[in-house]
Amino acid sequence: MSRLTWAGLFAGLFLIQSAVLPFLFSGRWMPDLWFCAIIISVLAFNRKTALAFAVAGGIAQDIVTGNLFGLHLFPYLALALLTAAFMRERYNRRWLVSVASVAVGTAVYLLFVCAITALSGGRISFLRYLLYSGIPQILANTAAAAVMHPVLWDMKQEWKPRW
Repeated sequence: MSRLTWAGLFAGLFLIQSAVLPFLFSGRWMPDLWFCAIIISVLAFNRKTALAFAVAGGIAQDIVTGNLFGLHLFPYLALALLTAAFMRERYNRRWLVSVASVAVGTAVYLLFVCAITALSGGRISFLRYLLYSGIPQILANTAAAAVMHPVLWDMKQEWKPRW
């Protein structure tokens, strides 16, 4: 992926996540496009690109949401590394693998958010958080992953031009 393509994708996701989606969805039930893009980029691109995307997306989400700094950055990095460690490269191009990876990743992400909130001194009821925010977040992210899968996989350059 070229730097210009990466910068365009970053700017597009930033604008959509911070300006368009809050207008269309409730704040808690809106899909996390950064998270979906990070998980799918781990499947599509090399580890360096995926980790750079996780850092950029985590910082952007922490700035946009305005809450505890690191609430998005650390789980994004951890899940990018976990996905890279456990995913094989054989069937990654299928959309079902992307959707399933995002669904499982979102569930693990919710556990990370609960742990970070509890460690920072916040009071959180895990069952209420899962029912009110977790299940809709999983559904919204899997729908977003189904839409983002062909976009991100089309950006992957699988061969180098001879020119």
